Amino acid sequence: MAVFFVLEGIAVIFIALQFRRYLHNRGWTSIGGLINLVLAYLIWSGWPNTASWVVGLYVGINLFFFGLAMIMTAFAARNIGTASTAG
Repeated sequence: MAVFFVLEGIAVIFIALQFRRYLHNRGWTSIGGLINLVLAYLIWSGWPNTASWVVGLYVGINLFFFGLAMIMTAFAARNIGTASTAG
């Protein structure tokens, strides 16, 4: 799971950097990537080492921030579409 969170976190951060000139609120995507890296560190360090339910909690946190980033990206894309048709 730690490797998954690291790979996903790095990919999400690179995607946010690649689309920085198109989306002005790419911060949500970057924050989601950083949270993935923090979750990977927590899993790698073994915190907490006795709770097996923590992995499910971490996946839930990951999905929440991914969904939030997608909603904010959709709002930003909607504004881009109206700005290009107005001019």
